[in-house]
Amino acid sequence: MAIADFGSLQTALALWLNRSDLTSNLPDFISFAASRIYYGSDDEVLPSPPVRTWSMQAVDSPTITSGTFSLPTRYLATIMVMSDQGAGGTPLRYISPTQWAQYKIADNQAGSYTILNNTGYLSGSGAQTITHHYYQSFAVFSADADTNALLTAAPNLWLYGALLEAYVFVEADEQTKKYHRLFRGMATALNRVAKEHGGGTLAVRAG
Repeated sequence: MAIADFGSLQTALALWLNRSDLTSNLPDFISFAASRIYYGSDDEVLPSPPVRTWSMQAVDSPTITSGTFSLPTRYLATIMVMSDQGAGGTPLRYISPTQWAQYKIADNQAGSYTILNNTGYLSGSGAQTITHHYYQSFAVFSADADTNALLTAAPNLWLYGALLEAYVFVEADEQTKKYHRLFRGMATALNRVAKEHGGGTLAVRAG
């Protein structure tokens, strides 16, 4: 069967698990897989990188208020912040919150930015316009017909991730290791292809 949406992903997950007692848990396994996809895992036994592909890229032109700007809905990480200053615009440099606190200059054009308390802070508060390129998670699955571009492009990533979480739940170590290997391999491949073909480089990871 083709995996095209939330409903068919649940059906495939149930088929691969071949366990009728886990039906009510299937949405949780998929939700846990989504968290692993978006944020990765630093677990010593089951590590995996966060997935960053073209379909997760978005762009915003936020309103700047007193040198600050709001982060967009479902924000994951910044790729680049561009200022309208200079010929063709100027990329702003990411600095840590500590550096920003030390070197911010009121009423001056920003040359850098930081992210703190779910808000973007520019190093200057002078009038300017910025463009924020970033990675965004997809809307949470709810209805059976819900889908997204990453599920369409890499249904096996979602299936392997959900199977991994399911086997963690039932404490089946060998199956957990198998689907962790498959998930991590797919996640790494997606990141590599995106990077090799202009998928963008993270300026700062937040989440």
